Amino acid sequence: MTGTPMSEIDTLLSRLKAGELAADVLPHVTEMLDGLDRSVSRRVFMRINSGDGLPPELAVEAWLERYAYHRLRTRLTQASQVGQSASADLEPLLTSGGNDG
Repeated sequence: MTGTPMSEIDTLLSRLKAGELAADVLPHVTEMLDGLDRSVSRRVFMRINSGDGLPPELAVEAWLERYAYHRLRTRLTQASQVGQSASADLEPLLTSGGNDG
């Protein structure tokens, strides 16, 4: 009897669970990150509009902050997509009992 190793199924289940968690939290985190991103932009434009200019270290800090928000959103989106892919890969294994033939 040829079948799918349990380690492969366990890996797919783990990816599925992580993707499900990411998908559940993504809308809430995205809303929060959008607000934080707007806050950074407001801070930068307020500084520029005040006439004080924008020192390079503040510009870099703002860029790093926005980049961190972008990376978090991207990683959660990717985890969600990996979970969807794992679900698609897992479905035939579970419906066929893990047998190849």
